[in-house]
Amino acid sequence: MVNKNFCISDPERMSFLKLRALIGVLGILLVPIILFVSGKIDSISYSYYTSAKDFFVGIMCVVGCFFLTDSGYDWKDYLINKLTGIMPILIALNGCNSHFKVLGIEQQYIHDISATIFFFLLGFISIFLFTKHSGEVTYREKIEDWFYRFLGLGIWACLIMAFVSELTNKPIFWWESVMVICFGLSWLIKGTNVLVDKSYE
Repeated sequence: MVNKNFCISDPERMSFLKLRALIGVLGILLVPIILFVSGKIDSISYSYYTSAKDFFVGIMCVVGCFFLTDSGYDWKDYLINKLTGIMPILIALNGCNSHFKVLGIEQQYIHDISATIFFFLLGFISIFLFTKHSGEVTYREKIEDWFYRFLGLGIWACLIMAFVSELTNKPIFWWESVMVICFGLSWLIKGTNVLVDKSYE
């Protein structure tokens, strides 16, 4: 959602948008970093057990902390952001192959459930929250809304395909990669659009 009460020259608004863009860049870079450091693996989550662990855990925690500090524009945004922020931190702290139990639940199940919720919410945010507007919708915003919906639906479609691949014991790395890149592109667009749209001045 865009709050047009902000001016693009507002330092706080500018900093927030830059953080959004940074989150998008981190999402886009996660896949090539893991491929470069770890090589080909069956799942992005397996990087937890490779030399790319620090990159994986670090980026997931940064993304989680950003969501936790973003209150949004109403109580619905607040709740969704907080829930979304918890998920990547749980993903990072619970290995996908760990049988160690936390509160009676094996870490691998905490990891899988958190990842599923996280990607579902990322798709939801892109489709429904990023396309909310507080005033008249400009032509540019309409075009961007189509991108947000396309990227959000892409995340959901790949989430389903990843689930099917898991059931058939096939690698899910590329499905996860597309989801992460769609997330990154969505946030990169959202973090830079106001900076160049003169209608916000």
